[in-house]
Amino acid sequence: MVKIYHVFLFFFITLSLMNSNVFAQKSTIKEHVNQGFTESDASKIGNYFAATVSVEIEKQTGSFNKQHATSMLKSFFIKNPCKSFKITNSGKVSNSDALFIIARYESKEKAFRVYILYESPIEKIHSFSILVYENKHNSN
Repeated sequence: MVKIYHVFLFFFITLSLMNSNVFAQKSTIKEHVNQGFTESDASKIGNYFAATVSVEIEKQTGSFNKQHATSMLKSFFIKNPCKSFKITNSGKVSNSDALFIIARYESKEKAFRVYILYESPIEKIHSFSILVYENKHNSN
């Protein structure tokens, strides 16, 4: 009887450790967004888009399906390859399941402010904006 108890206890502890390791390795949307912007990889970010996404990229604004929004982001990355990306703030929207990410994205020519609004716990992006924050070169 004691042997069965020890075997059961061993398997329970092993299973618990394996599960905690799996959860510890799970990436978050914040990590994927960071990686996607740093690598200028629209598909990494687009994987988290809801079926319809509210988008504002420079002067383009509207609600678009997931594929179109991903395509718009890809075009943005082609025109503005990433020089640096830094998440400056993130958190929970009051009285809501929504979370936000605010970041600074820099290309060679411009700096942008990035705003992302997503839903927790399903981690789907419902809205994002990429707005010019500063032109690095003034044409005088």
